[in-house]
Amino acid sequence: MSFRAAFLAFFMTVGEAASLADTPLSVWQRAADPKGATVERVHGAVEEHLARASHPIARHAALEDARSLLEAALAAGVDAPLLHYDLAQVYYAQKRHALVLRELAPIVAAPPDASVSLAQAWDMLAMTYAHLEMHQEERDAHREHLKLLRKDGSRAIATMNLAESEMSLGHLDESIVLYREAFRVASEFTFGSAPALCVWGLAVALDRSGDPALALSEATRANALDPSAQALTSDSVFFAPAYERNWYLALSAEATARSVPEAQQERYLVAAGAYFRDYVTKASEKGRKDRWLELAKKRAEHLEKLAARAIAARIKRSGGGRIVGPRIQLPR
Repeated sequence: MSFRAAFLAFFMTVGEAASLADTPLSVWQRAADPKGATVERVHGAVEEHLARASHPIARHAALEDARSLLEAALAAGVDAPLLHYDLAQVYYAQKRHALVLRELAPIVAAPPDASVSLAQAWDMLAMTYAHLEMHQEERDAHREHLKLLRKDGSRAIATMNLAESEMSLGHLDESIVLYREAFRVASEFTFGSAPALCVWGLAVALDRSGDPALALSEATRANALDPSAQALTSDSVFFAPAYERNWYLALSAEATARSVPEAQQERYLVAAGAYFRDYVTKASEKGRKDRWLELAKKRAEHLEKLAARAIAARIKRSGGGRIVGPRIQLPR
C-alpha cells in the first residue's frame, strides 16, 4: 500500500491527542522544580491548542500556535522529552514528516520517564516512515510498537500495519500470516472497521502472491464486511504511495462483478480494469520502482479483456445497436 490505517485505520489525529504528563505538580513541587513547572505550563497550553485543532476551521491556526509555542520554549532552553513529543505531534499533523523523525529519534533511542508513552512514540514513528515510504524502517518501528502493547484489541491495528509494511517489502508469506492474525484479534474485540481492513489487505497480499482465486474470495468477504469499500476511502486510512488504493478498489470491483447478474457485470469489470490501469500509469512515473508494476499490467490487461467480452455480449443481446459503454470516474 500502503494502507495503514492511517491505515486504518489507524491514524493518530491531533484532535485525539491525550495528555501524557504525570499528575500536575503541586505548589511546593513547582517551587522546587521551576523547569518542571515551565514544562507543565507549556504542555498544558499546547494541549489547548491541539484541542482547538480538532475543529477544521481553526486547525491551521491552532497548529501554528502550538508549533510556535513549542519551538520558542525549546529554543529558550525549556528542554524535555514531553515537549519534543508534543512538537512531533504537531509536525505530524502538518505533514512535516522529516521533522517528526528529528523529534522522535532521541525519544526512542533513550526512552524517557513516564511523561511520554514510548508505545505511542513508536507508533507515530512507524506512521511517519510509512508516509515517507521508508518501509524497512517502518516495519522495524511497528515491531517495536507491538512489543509494548498488551495482548488485547489494541494489537489488531498494529499487527495489520506490520502486515502492510511486510507486503511493501515483498514479504508476502509473512504478510498473509500477519493479516490473518490481525483479523482474528480484530474480530474478537470487534474493533470498528479493522476486521474489514485486515481482509482487504489479505486479499491484496494473496493476489500479489499468485493466488487470484483466493484473493477474490477474500475480496468478496471484504465487500460484505465493508459495503461500498467505505473503510478503504475513510479519512482515517492512508496509502503510501497514494495510488496503492487502486489495487484494493480494483479487487473490490472485480469481486463484485462475480456476484451480480451478467447484465451488470460489465460496469464492474470496466471499473476494475480502470483501477489497475491507473495503478500502472502512476507506478510507471519517472523515478518510481514499483515491485508490483508488471503484475498490475497483467491484471489490467486481463480485466480489460473480460470487460471487452462483456461489452460484446451486451451488444449482441441488444441486437447490435449502438450502445454507449459505462463511464468510470476513479476516486481522487
